[in-house]
Amino acid sequence: MFSIGMDSVNQHIIPLDGLGETEHLFRFRADDAFFQSYDKGEIKGGEVDVKVILTKKKTSMLLNFDLSGTVKLTCDRCLELYDQPIAISDEILVNYGDETNFDTNSDAVTLSRDANEIDISEFIYEYSHFALPIAHYHPDDANGNPTCNAKMMELIDKYKVEETEKTEDAIDPRWEALRELKNNNN
Repeated sequence: MFSIGMDSVNQHIIPLDGLGETEHLFRFRADDAFFQSYDKGEIKGGEVDVKVILTKKKTSMLLNFDLSGTVKLTCDRCLELYDQPIAISDEILVNYGDETNFDTNSDAVTLSRDANEIDISEFIYEYSHFALPIAHYHPDDANGNPTCNAKMMELIDKYKVEETEKTEDAIDPRWEALRELKNNNN
């Protein structure tokens, strides 16, 4: 197993020339600059360690990804950045073809037979997003209280609208008229 380390923003590239048909280990790091280079993502920064095991075969390659670290997200409750731990493992099959097609909506992509390297930046970016929770909140403290911005939480409490319970007796008169029409037709 061959190992190479890379940690520059634009260095999420695996050189393919000279790799034998065996497993090869590559290590990368996705940092603030990496995530900020994508302007439309939910992740605003972070420090994510990426381990890729490339298994090269005659007609394809298998890339096994292990990502772990912390990313910066905007809290859905108070709108401040917070650190969210992430971890994900997944794999993608790379087939050789006439032209490169990284349609990442499937478990396989196509790499041109003439390619001498593969840029895995998109895979790192997408897997980092796959690892995110659905809701983004600051973690609770030891007592179960939110650790959100206190001033923002006060504003939320101040302007929170309390819903009143509706009883079944309080039916909109228009619906009652429709119900009577329905009952008369039966």
